[in-house]
Amino acid sequence: MLPLSLTIFYSEKIPRAIIDQFNSFIFEKFTEIKELYEDKSRVLKKLKNIYEIILEKLKSVEPTIQALRIAEMRYQSLFIAARDAILIIDRKSGIIVVANKQAEKLLQQPLELIIGMHSTQLKLEGEKADFKQMISRQIEVEISQLIEVRIKNSSGNSIPVEINANEIQMGGQNLIQCILRNITERKLAEKRLLDSEKKYRHLFEHSPFSIILINLKGIVVDCNPAVERLLGHKRKELVGIRYDKLSFTPQKFLKLILESIKIVIKGESITLLDVQANKKEGGYIGVNIHLSQVIIHKEIYIQIIANNITEQKEIEEALRESEALFHKAYDRANFYKELFAHDIKNIFKKIKSSVFNYRQDHKSTKKSSELDNLLEIIKDQSQTGEKLVFNVRKLAQIEDTPLSLVKIEINMVLQKTIKNIFKIFQDKEIIIKIYPPNKKFYVNANEILVDVFENILIYIIDYNKNQEKEIQILIYRQFKDGINYLKMEFVDKIIRHSGTKREKITQRKEKIYRDSRSMLLGLSIVDQIINSLNGEIWVTGSNFLIIIPEAM
Repeated sequence: MLPLSLTIFYSEKIPRAIIDQFNSFIFEKFTEIKELYEDKSRVLKKLKNIYEIILEKLKSVEPTIQALRIAEMRYQSLFIAARDAILIIDRKSGIIVVANKQAEKLLQQPLELIIGMHSTQLKLEGEKADFKQMISRQIEVEISQLIEVRIKNSSGNSIPVEINANEIQMGGQNLIQCILRNITERKLAEKRLLDSEKKYRHLFEHSPFSIILINLKGIVVDCNPAVERLLGHKRKELVGIRYDKLSFTPQKFLKLILESIKIVIKGESITLLDVQANKKEGGYIGVNIHLSQVIIHKEIYIQIIANNITEQKEIEEALRESEALFHKAYDRANFYKELFAHDIKNIFKKIKSSVFNYRQDHKSTKKSSELDNLLEIIKDQSQTGEKLVFNVRKLAQIEDTPLSLVKIEINMVLQKTIKNIFKIFQDKEIIIKIYPPNKKFYVNANEILVDVFENILIYIIDYNKNQEKEIQILIYRQFKDGINYLKMEFVDKIIRHSGTKREKITQRKEKIYRDSRSMLLGLSIVDQIINSLNGEIWVTGSNFLIIIPEAM
């Protein structure tokens, strides 16, 4: 019996899977034909039947063939345009049957040499298994994780690659598709990031600035040793705590800092925020903080950098106080200069006038009493000049030197003052009485009280233009705001103008400045001394009233 063969020619490219189906069908029909081999007509009929069935099946699978053809075209397009190297390996033989241009670039070999190469010829650095064993194992155990290896190209360079291998069927064949991604840039970026994080950790640990790291949930995840030195809190006391629960943030600054953290989470930075921080052992310090985002191990954190500015703030405050004192001293100097110049000018004017009149009267041989009167004016003006210089010096002493206070008796100071007044006004009829006359009252002060009482009495005497002058000094106790005071009233009995309106000494000084500035320095002394003794002074009509804390 002669062998029987059947050759089928397809006018179009048919997918291998469909051809395999047709071949199986034909082999089944051949069994029937063999039995009818001697009956030619029946054999021809069977062959015609096979042809018709295959033709009909081809028509029925035409849409499938078209879809497969389109899918293959798409695959070819993706295969060619892929940015990664792709190798198609016959699973059974391990031969590379297809490769793309990126594979040529990766392995630095022409496609003609790559295609037909056995997969074991691909050299891996530091791997015990060969390339085919590695990808076969990945497929068999269905490892979804990508494999990272280093593959050597024809130049001997080791290239880090990421491999994704999977089994595919193409033309009825079982093939392995290997996608090899060159991850050189990624590895370099990871190395730079790792180096950067190492540098950051070094700076973090050794920075003189205090650094706190907070995650996006507001939890403290780390802090450097500078925080411990600044606040006194150990790292373990802070890590794991929500920022709004930390004791070192004063309540009045908490809202500001939390709002700043929200802003930084959105991607912005907050610089130079001046706040205060509580120290563990008590007290607080001034800090300047900077808030920003920082990425560590691919996680976003809020970084708070704090700088201790307590000393800086103290220096700034001292400078402000110094500047204020300078301006105050400058203004005071100008004020005293104007006042001193005005009074000295008047004194010299009166002396000059008296000298001129004295010479004229002396030539005209006037009475000696009139000449004596002119000499008395010169003497009085000389004393006024001496008093003026004394007051200026006294003011400077009060403002520049803190008072040293001791317990002294008021009556004794008043008696000494009255003696001085009688010496100054020897030609005037003056009566000064103290009530009660012999009772002892004590305050914390010193001999400077003589200047207070003396200037008040001089003012009252000069203010009263009558020849006869009588002054009463009333002393009694007064309880005010939980403090025992001694109250003293200096009353001009001749003028008898008590008035009802209470004026501060500064208001009276303004009136004097407009009228007769020669008394102003004296009242300035009175005002400053009483203030330094924690007392008060005011004027009602022509009467002066003083209260000073009583010494017990």
